[in-house]
Amino acid sequence: MLLVDQFEEVFTQCADQEERHAFAAQLIALAAGCEGSLQPTPVVLAVRADFLHRCIAVPGLSGAMSKGGLVLGPMTEPELRQAIVGPARTAGLELEPGLVETLLRDLGVQGGRHDAGALPLLAHTLQATWAQGDGRRLTLAGYQASGGIRDAVANTAQGVYDALAPEERQAARRLLLRLVTVDEGGEAVRRRVGEDELAHEGGPGRVALRRLVDQRLVTADDGVVQITHEALVRAWDLLRAWLVEDRDWLRVRRDLTSAAQTWQGLGRDPGSLYRGHRLARVVEMAQPRRSDLSPLESAFLDQSAAAAKSEIEAAEAEAEAARRSNRRLRRLSAALVLLVVVSLGATLLAGRQWQSAEAERKAADDKSRIALADGLAAQSRALLGARPGLAGLLALAGLRSETNESTTAAALGALAIPTYPVRLLAGNAGPLTAVAFSPDGRTLAAGGTDLKIRLRRVDGGGTPVVLSGHTGAVAAVAFGPDGHTVASGSADGSVRIWDVRTGTTAVRLSAQAGAVTAVAFSPDGTKLATGFEDGTARLWNARTGRALATFTGHTGRVSGVAFSPDGRTLLTGSWDDTARLWNLHTHRSTGVLRGHRGEVYAVAFGPDGKTAATGSADGTARLWDVRTGRGTTTLRGHTRVVASVAFSPDGRTLLTGSWDDTARLWNLHTRGSTGVLEGHVGHVNSVAFRPDGRAAATASSDGTLRLWGTTAQSASEVLSGHRDYVDTVAFGSDGRTLATGSRDGTTRLWDPSTGRTTAVLDNQAVPVLAVALDSGTHLLAAGDQKGRTRLWDTRSHRALVMLRGHGGAVDAVAFSPDGSRLATASTDGTARLWDTRTHRCVGTLRGHSGWVDAVAFSPDGRTLATASTDGTARLWDTRTHRGTARFDNEDLLNAAAFSPDGNTLALGSSEGTARLWDIKTGTVVRTIAGHTNEVTAVAFSPDGRIVATASRDRTTVLFDLRAGRTLATLGDTAGWVTSVAFSPDGKTLATGSWDRSARITPVPGQWPDALCQRAGRNMTHEEWTTYAGGAPYRRLCPEFPRAQPRRSDTDEE
Repeated sequence: MLLVDQFEEVFTQCADQEERHAFAAQLIALAAGCEGSLQPTPVVLAVRADFLHRCIAVPGLSGAMSKGGLVLGPMTEPELRQAIVGPARTAGLELEPGLVETLLRDLGVQGGRHDAGALPLLAHTLQATWAQGDGRRLTLAGYQASGGIRDAVANTAQGVYDALAPEERQAARRLLLRLVTVDEGGEAVRRRVGEDELAHEGGPGRVALRRLVDQRLVTADDGVVQITHEALVRAWDLLRAWLVEDRDWLRVRRDLTSAAQTWQGLGRDPGSLYRGHRLARVVEMAQPRRSDLSPLESAFLDQSAAAAKSEIEAAEAEAEAARRSNRRLRRLSAALVLLVVVSLGATLLAGRQWQSAEAERKAADDKSRIALADGLAAQSRALLGARPGLAGLLALAGLRSETNESTTAAALGALAIPTYPVRLLAGNAGPLTAVAFSPDGRTLAAGGTDLKIRLRRVDGGGTPVVLSGHTGAVAAVAFGPDGHTVASGSADGSVRIWDVRTGTTAVRLSAQAGAVTAVAFSPDGTKLATGFEDGTARLWNARTGRALATFTGHTGRVSGVAFSPDGRTLLTGSWDDTARLWNLHTHRSTGVLRGHRGEVYAVAFGPDGKTAATGSADGTARLWDVRTGRGTTTLRGHTRVVASVAFSPDGRTLLTGSWDDTARLWNLHTRGSTGVLEGHVGHVNSVAFRPDGRAAATASSDGTLRLWGTTAQSASEVLSGHRDYVDTVAFGSDGRTLATGSRDGTTRLWDPSTGRTTAVLDNQAVPVLAVALDSGTHLLAAGDQKGRTRLWDTRSHRALVMLRGHGGAVDAVAFSPDGSRLATASTDGTARLWDTRTHRCVGTLRGHSGWVDAVAFSPDGRTLATASTDGTARLWDTRTHRGTARFDNEDLLNAAAFSPDGNTLALGSSEGTARLWDIKTGTVVRTIAGHTNEVTAVAFSPDGRIVATASRDRTTVLFDLRAGRTLATLGDTAGWVTSVAFSPDGKTLATGSWDRSARITPVPGQWPDALCQRAGRNMTHEEWTTYAGGAPYRRLCPEFPRAQPRRSDTDEE
């Protein structure tokens, strides 16, 4: 007999599917009777229940396991009692009365249920309890001192860790994380490691290992080191925290370790080294963790990087050589033309040489283009954190040069980074210097050097109202609180108050004090404050234009004015590096705010009146306590003049605009920057919050006015909220709702446009395995693990009825196109059709000999397709319920989808492919490969051009049927991708994953628009030269203004 314990390690320890299948084939052959054997050898596999589905997917194992499988459920109370008492008696140990009952209670047995995975905890707890006693008796006191069932392992581990020296603790962390791997489902499991893989750790590592072994937390036998119990991974909070922190790195290192060992096994074959995006990603993640790598892994990465560098240098050299050769041949050809009448043979020879040179030139140009694309992609990844907008433009430039794994990954990375939505409003004829919102938030006033103020609707509609009259640049604008008036200050020395309704000047003020630099209305709208170039501020009656007061004290121009919310205090900022507070009753200065090391350009009061903000030429903004006049915080981040400051209406956020061409949002609780508004290519001279705080405006010397959302968004939205695997996703037919079903026993409804949960539908802790939405009937169907399908009203979120009848889990559900029928598929081997009005089963479809894992209606609703683990798909007439066709596949089938025209059926299989079948001929017209594990879901885009496949290899592949190639591979999940769905408009793709999340991602055709919208501009010529070298400049985003070229620049549209 051959006993294979912990057979799940075939999946957790081996990343090579072919090797796994070969090992299984050997076991099957041994059990059947190998060549030369007189009789078959019994083979017993012990495997965790949560890996059974993966065993079934291995060719040959499904049949073998179904014939002789034995499911061992959790031990009963008597069995657990015997497991505790029996070994103790054998060892001659006495158990204190009550100890066994306490152990069983803490295991949860007395409640009728317990976690079978807690048995390793029990084993360690008994050993720890024994260690607390006198060696002859296990006591309650010893049990409590050990920490009990839940804390014994954690307490032991924490005690060992705390006793280590600092460098030994670091070594212990590295050691334990190397003894753990993250499997394909995203779960952390222990792994066996050869002692040679740990040899580089040195003295601290050896001490840490010895202490862990002494406490039986780690086992080291026969040159193999491993964590003794899985319980340590689950119970020790510190280790779990490390795993959460390093989960992505562990997954990358698992693949790196396997690749390095393969490289070593092949005699360090250069062909097995990392390349392209994969190399860049691993190097980037490994750089701060070089001490975590074994010598073999380090050597593998170093050789990969060296090979990549050599390939790039060779490509560049070859390209240059080809260009030189081409120039020589051009000269030779010209000379040969002169000799054509003398020697026809020489001309023909030159023609052949010319063709050869052209081919060489094309090959060199291709290599140069690919090298440029890869370089742009690498630079995009490097800039993601600091300059996400520019990173997106670089990714787009890379895509435009060459679509490959590297540029696709760069684009996806740029789309995943949260940025602030931006909309470009038409600019003025010259630089903009001032912007203000109307009180209702519907209108923006902007002024600049073209001497005019323009009033624009925020929604972009209508024609701007132009206010003309100033003879100098407009330096400042402000709306009156009634929304009917706008004040403007100009370099011509005048202040005008305009009637917005008529577009005429209502009041004109002049003080003969030089250029006007700032204006502000009092909260009640009766007064107007102005700042002047001569260093004074003045107060006016806003209705009559009568001067009320002049404030003197500053020794430089007054560049900013602001009223307190109660209207009693005026704040002024000046180029004398100070700000001042003035009592508007006495007109006297009540305080001087000192601290800036440069001119103060901007001032603002917070909505509570207790805090003020200033912006300065020293590159900082400061917050001040108005009562004490003391600075409370200096906000650093800008690199040039902070020219404008504004508080959000709720007082929680400060917005600053700077001559470094950016604006920044600051959290006033943490006093840190929460985001950079990047996109202008000139000074940001003025900023303003919309009264509802949901948007902000910026005005720039680049002549543009931009409207920003104040909440960062990712174009690739991650939907978080489920507490367990997400097994299914579905869009409503109107595209306004996305449903996700999870093993946490809930279905969630989401607004795809915001990524927010709109409802949580409780399935009473029973895992939801399949969902479908029908917007016409306002129904949602949710199939669960108990074989039930619950119908919900999507408007009221009320459960309507429970459909029962299946004898196994419901793995798939689908509404007919008209919503009158619901199809359900089950592990009981059947599919069922239900009337959605009467809620009655109108047909049971029998014929499969395995689980039915997928159902799909044809576009006309007359045909239903089912796909099964028996390796077949069947077509059924939805009126007669009779089978009409059968498609045989070599492997298990998990997914099915009709093309929009109904002529093609896509079937996803356990071998990692999707086959497209012609419905009429019953033949395979295309096989889509690219996955390294089974395909779990398949979907057609609404236009039928793209097929999306999801897989347990943690990727989603998008295949272009017209071009016959893979458009993109999406691979940013930490667990199996279980489901996939296109939005009805075909612009986005939703996926569900075992990493407990769903994702909404733009399809590749939407990436250019999405990247451009997120950047809000084109690259400047300076940026293009910096990052793209001598390549011709390209205007990547046609919807945004062209960057002004330098004389030597040329454009390529």
